Amino acid sequence: MNYPDPRYLRIHGAILDNWHDPAPDLMAAKQSRLQKARLLLLASGKSGLLAAQRLRTLPFGNLTIVPHRTPDLEPLRILLREAAPHGCVATMTRGAFQRSGFGVTMAGHHLMVVASDRPYPALLDTLNAISLRVGTAWSQISIWGAEITLGPTVIPHVTACYECYKRRCLANEGRPDLWRARDAWLRNDENWAFEGQLAPIAHSAIAYLCAETERFLTAFRPPLALGRILSRHMLLQRESVDDIIPVDACPACHATETMDRRCEGDRLASMIARTVARKERVHGTSS
Repeated sequence: MNYPDPRYLRIHGAILDNWHDPAPDLMAAKQSRLQKARLLLLASGKSGLLAAQRLRTLPFGNLTIVPHRTPDLEPLRILLREAAPHGCVATMTRGAFQRSGFGVTMAGHHLMVVASDRPYPALLDTLNAISLRVGTAWSQISIWGAEITLGPTVIPHVTACYECYKRRCLANEGRPDLWRARDAWLRNDENWAFEGQLAPIAHSAIAYLCAETERFLTAFRPPLALGRILSRHMLLQRESVDDIIPVDACPACHATETMDRRCEGDRLASMIARTVARKERVHGTSS
């Protein structure tokens, strides 16, 4: 899915070029920006638990953890009983993920990341729709056997969204029926998961996620998967980075109505998103 579209690559390149913001004291400035950042983690399975453990080592101003399903609650509770290093303020929601009201939670954060042991296409569709409604950027990491998939990292109404990615996949896959079959199977059985997990692969996946999170929130280096999908097969040592061109007629991110109309059904989330955008800047030039 490499698209040599000069128009898109020019725009995408400008975004990446402007991401770098030098500072006299790099480490101090990065730490200062992380201390001002609010991160939302949707944790699923062992990968979600490992992501929560690793992200707590970074000095976020606030880290909110949302368990994906009920079995994820207790392991995360046990983890949060331990003292967090670097003064990271980590909290967890009382219950597992629910779509209703999640827009309010998502709107109060600068970035949301998802860590899971396997792809959850229905969940990603839901998160994509909420992100476009409230304006919060998001990314995800998932594992499929020995393959790690990072992204796309989506800035709503700026980069290609998850719906754009799906449509590009269907348009460019040699066997789209196989892609549809796997997608339908994953949607119909959300309880299925691979038995066991290779620790090096899981740790590598979370390392990718932490790097993407830190790059996005500090703005000293461009995110690895901004408007892209990064896939790495850990056994074959094969990596691919595929740019995703926004779909002009995407029903999710290129709707004709304004942001206020899109947020009409979730006014509280819209108000929080506008307040955060007006009063706080994570990527400010000053530290």
